[in-house]
Amino acid sequence: MKEVINLNGELELVPVDTVVKTINGKHYLLTQAEQDELAARAAAWEAEAIQRQALEEIQRLEAQITSRRTREAILGTDNGWLANQESLIVTERNKLGE
Repeated sequence: MKEVINLNGELELVPVDTVVKTINGKHYLLTQAEQDELAARAAAWEAEAIQRQALEEIQRLEAQITSRRTREAILGTDNGWLANQESLIVTERNKLGE
């Protein structure tokens, strides 16, 4: 339990995982507007998760395209690996709307 100042200015004990704002070392309960803003930010972060994951996957896939892999593709000895890699990158870019 932690001690907070509620919206009426009184001390109150709340569970440790209760979200509060801290000002000058004192914990205050959030107003409804602050709770709504926090929920909106969390929802926006979750909505952008697909985009972040797609960008990370594109970087990972592109990092696998080395000089050796490119040389093998030019010589035709890569068994279509580079073309497959490019199709995976296109799939991830489609998630971004590109």
